[in-house]
Amino acid sequence: GGTNSGSLLRLFQSEYFDVRLHMHYLLSMENAGVQDYLVNALYKMEDDDVDYYLPQLCQLAVLRYRTSSLHHFIKDKASRSVHFALKIHWLLLGEVEDKRHDRRAAAQA
Repeated sequence: GGTNSGSLLRLFQSEYFDVRLHMHYLLSMENAGVQDYLVNALYKMEDDDVDYYLPQLCQLAVLRYRTSSLHHFIKDKASRSVHFALKIHWLLLGEVEDKRHDRRAAAQA
């Protein structure tokens, strides 16, 4: 319990915790407290890094809509930047279209 949480926090705050590890833990850790910490840390991330991982962030925001605050970060990013708003729009539209295609293919099978 507490030791594991403390170890994670030390890792998250260490100099070794880079963007790649951030994304790994955001994907692999479903604990609400860990998710909230990692999502809040996204606000400190460079825009170029967020931009690079935006497809994964958008997909994860959709998949974990009920269990993560990631969708709030995505909305905040879109509200502050036309660049991010347009990219997020297209990424989410693609996600919806993929789901629509999957349902159509399943219905025809």
